[in-house]
Amino acid sequence: MQLIAALRGRTPMPMELSFEDFLCSGLMQRQAKAAMCSADDLVTDYLPDFDCSNPDEVREAFAEACEQASEYAVSRVRLDDDDEKFVRRHFLRNRHFRLTDQWLPEAV
Repeated sequence: MQLIAALRGRTPMPMELSFEDFLCSGLMQRQAKAAMCSADDLVTDYLPDFDCSNPDEVREAFAEACEQASEYAVSRVRLDDDDEKFVRRHFLRNRHFRLTDQWLPEAV
């Protein structure tokens, strides 16, 4: 994944690291601790609607969620092929995201 990091008032700096390393980073661990959840759950909480069968939408959705979960300490997040594979393996399969047939039950 590629991103621009602006941490603690420093000059924004381009970085490249894996999505998995980003989740384990001090930034995400602090954010998760403040929210009293795991970094995985924090990212999941910020996911917009997306089509999990479309790789580009998966990348965009998780990039946007990372920016929001970090409270915009990172920006211009771009996931590469390896990151998308990790997301599919770690989030989409394990958390049972799946396609729906456009019909959802009414909220009670």
